[in-house]
Amino acid sequence: MLSTESTDTQIEIQREFKRLQEEKKFVESKLPNEEDNEEDIINPILDKNVRVLVNEFGKNWNQIFIELLDAEKYENLNRGNYIHDFFKELFHILKSIFWQPDRLFHVGIGLIILSFFMYFIFVTV
Repeated sequence: MLSTESTDTQIEIQREFKRLQEEKKFVESKLPNEEDNEEDIINPILDKNVRVLVNEFGKNWNQIFIELLDAEKYENLNRGNYIHDFFKELFHILKSIFWQPDRLFHVGIGLIILSFFMYFIFVTV
């Protein structure tokens, strides 16, 4: 019996590679006109006080942990013959949890804080 599973996997990997290459293309950003007032520009990070940032940080990481512990997300993992399919699907699940536009800033800050803690733990050992 002939199997096309490896060919299908290669085609899917090539499609994903092409999609990633298209995402990596340079898109020139357009600067605002000099006529615009600086008051009109809203920066979502600089316009918030520390209390709001800390509250959003805690709320976002709480939601991330809840989504990571949700067993329904992991029920559809492919436990077939190829282990790379399993890891690919697991990566897509983790990507959908961490790489949401409203969470990127808080995920980055969390990783920076984690790296500081790890540094001080390893320095004291």
